Amino acid sequence: SPATQVRNVTSASLFPVANGHIGGRASVTEAFKMTLDDIFGAGKVLDEKKLIDTIEDKIRRGVIDENIVASELSAVLADIKAGKVSTFGKLAGMADNSKLMKTATRLYSGGDNVWKWYAHEYLMSALKGGFRNVDQIKKAVKDDFGITQFNPKNMSEAIEEYAAMMVRELMPTYSKVPPMIQAIRKIPFIGNFVSFPAEIIRTSAATSTLAMKHIASDNATLRAMGYKSLMGQFATLWGLNEGARGLGYAMT
Repeated sequence: SPATQVRNVTSASLFPVANGHIGGRASVTEAFKMTLDDIFGAGKVLDEKKLIDTIEDKIRRGVIDENIVASELSAVLADIKAGKVSTFGKLAGMADNSKLMKTATRLYSGGDNVWKWYAHEYLMSALKGGFRNVDQIKKAVKDDFGITQFNPKNMSEAIEEYAAMMVRELMPTYSKVPPMIQAIRKIPFIGNFVSFPAEIIRTSAATSTLAMKHIASDNATLRAMGYKSLMGQFATLWGLNEGARGLGYAMT
């Protein structure tokens, strides 16, 4: 339904907030536009081939789902870059009107993927300049995820893959849902959508754990990211809850 579509796009935006991926004086849609400008150059027109190549690269790294339709996502991102979407409300409204949202399946992947795409670009931007060489990134990957077999060809590839690891760890990634949890959907009185609650639990724990690791890091960039993540978690887990409660009291 349209309400479900808008709710999915809106609720998915809380994951970047919880991870501290939004800040400064720019709005969410302006941050999208600045990210696009950074990749594709300032201006009103996207390089469609380069955009599709970027999406395919993110699929390969596991940042976004394989069932995304690149040409449809490019239409949404092109509208953002061209300034046709200037507020978050308009971005949510596109859940009803864009080709990306034609079916429930494409909507759900699209609503999640556009925020994962943004999170990956945001993290790459944040990590640039935070490391002097590939060995420092290898150390960060080992400290964060316990991965020792990490052999990027250069700094650019190392940052892209490190950021992709964070996205997979910190945002809903349904390939991480264990088969046992997925099997629960077959139980009639429980319901068929158990993957999302399972991912909420996993990502909540992972976000706090990674934030504490970053705060304890000897890397200034990672420490700053860790503190921003804690503030984001406070805003989403406590602030929004208290705000909703206060609004409910005021309206009753």
